[in-house]
Amino acid sequence: MTETPLTDQTCPETGAPLFFRSVAAYGTARGVSRQAASKWNTRDGVIVFRTCPATGKDVVDALASDLRRNGELNPLKARADIGLADETPADPEPAAVPAPVAGDDAEASAPPPATKREDPQSGVRAEAARSKALQEQIRAKNMLLDHEERIGALVPVSLVEDRSRRLAARWQEALLRLEVEAAEDANPGEPGRARAAIGKHVRQLIEEFRKTEETAIAEEEALAEGGVNA
Repeated sequence: MTETPLTDQTCPETGAPLFFRSVAAYGTARGVSRQAASKWNTRDGVIVFRTCPATGKDVVDALASDLRRNGELNPLKARADIGLADETPADPEPAAVPAPVAGDDAEASAPPPATKREDPQSGVRAEAARSKALQEQIRAKNMLLDHEERIGALVPVSLVEDRSRRLAARWQEALLRLEVEAAEDANPGEPGRARAAIGKHVRQLIEEFRKTEETAIAEEEALAEGGVNA
């Protein structure tokens, strides 16, 4: 039985040829020039050839080539309806492009970070804000001191010093009189001896009182000065 050449086969639905003897004939049937059809074969690689069992020559498989040109990489499924086996292996899937690895090249190509331009007036405004806050603190502390002074919770240092000096003078006078007045009662037979003993202890008490008062005044002055400077 003689086999029918592939170039004699036509599509049962449309009657269009399924195979062409040359790429140029296939391109003419598809409405393009010989040069365009040649680029399909040499540049794009979408022309599918098949060996005719009757003539032994390679012919263009029109259906498979159409599917390749339209982006269909595997024409087996499309040709199954007409009972033709595609001997051309399907093109391998394109290899996945690896994701870029972060490294020196990536860092070198990365755009430099944007720098924020400093406002020349920002420093002046910040300093003015700090000065205003300090003035508010001083004003609030002065108001508190005035209030405590008015209600009697705060006494001026000068007034305390004056009161302390007057009180110390009165006590000193009282103690010195004690030296004379108590000597006769303490030792009537030898009042001079008693006066000397009493005077010694009185002067010791006066000196201790003076030192204590000076220390207290110095502490109050330091406290008052610290409150003003805070």
